[in-house]
Amino acid sequence: MVKGMKKGEKGFSLVEVVIAIGVLAIVAATIVTYFAWSFRVFGYVDVKATAESLARSQMEYIKAQPYSENGTYTRIDLGSFPGYDIPWPPSVDNVTSGLQKITVTVIRTYFEEPGEQRTENVTLEGYKLNR
Repeated sequence: MVKGMKKGEKGFSLVEVVIAIGVLAIVAATIVTYFAWSFRVFGYVDVKATAESLARSQMEYIKAQPYSENGTYTRIDLGSFPGYDIPWPPSVDNVTSGLQKITVTVIRTYFEEPGEQRTENVTLEGYKLNR
């Protein structure tokens, strides 16, 4: 009888302990994989949300400017958003006299893994009316 154990008590066998550790390792690996995946997804969503916000800001900035017959507008400063770019000038199509369709695209360039450059684009279309 093992010291400290009462008569009739049984401990865990080595096989039971090894099986329990194996099950625990599988569960832990699944949880760690899920967290790694969720951080990647949340990072992707954050990039898209920031790009969309910048596109909306640029569109509102253009709409606040005086109407330009030739579609010449100024852009917002992206100094505090490194890695994001708004190709300039935006696409401006004269739909009819006094109505322009404006397309703003925001490009985010980043490295997901070392040496693997990726780009994400967000395009926003709106209309500007000569009032």
